[in-house]
Amino acid sequence: MTPLWLLCKKFLFLIVLLFVGPFTACQTHPPIEPVTEQSATIAVTVGLLLPDDLFDYDHKRRPTQIIFAKIEDGQPMRAKHKLLPATWLPKGGFGETSHRRVYLLNAEPGDYTIIAAVESQAIPERTQTTQLSSKVSMSVTTGGGTSHSVTMFPEAFAKSIKVSTVPGKITYMGQITIKKANRLIDADEFQKYNADRFSKGEIFSRPPVFFRGFEAVVDKSSQAESDFQGKAIKEIGPESMWGGMIR
Repeated sequence: MTPLWLLCKKFLFLIVLLFVGPFTACQTHPPIEPVTEQSATIAVTVGLLLPDDLFDYDHKRRPTQIIFAKIEDGQPMRAKHKLLPATWLPKGGFGETSHRRVYLLNAEPGDYTIIAAVESQAIPERTQTTQLSSKVSMSVTTGGGTSHSVTMFPEAFAKSIKVSTVPGKITYMGQITIKKANRLIDADEFQKYNADRFSKGEIFSRPPVFFRGFEAVVDKSSQAESDFQGKAIKEIGPESMWGGMIR
């Protein structure tokens, strides 16, 4: 028989887990610290708008990843710039339901923009078994892996949101909302150029499905900046060196 003191200890642990677990599960902190005190980070908040059956853009979606591009000096937007997925996408979101805050931690000095927002979904495996005889059967498994839907940012907008790193600071690009159209119909050359890079194996291990982003807007108001700072401090945490770099 289990001693009474041990049962009480287990019961107390379950109570602590019940009340503390839901809060600690959502508290994620940056996976890496600044390399030096002069390290820089780019942050942005992004949300997608999808059409409903009446083609009203009322459906809101949070992307699962954002792709940055490091724009080299003197190079046009349509050049083979270095592509960089966000290095930290905090879970929980601190109240965000339609947008996602993402960070490019320890960004190299230079200019950056965003070229794509990604939605990823796991593909379930399906196994079909065929009985060939009373003693022999054959099973075939299909599916598995991850599918990606990629909304490509138009050139004019990508150029307008470009920011430069600031040593020892987290630079906020603003809160971006972009509509997601049907595939790449009417896409500009910048969108087609970057989609072609993805199709040839950059970033993605299998070719994604592409969509044209359009009518993008960015909110860089003092209210948007203040809202970002308040939520960033909470998710970064007071113990992280990044906390002192929020602008």
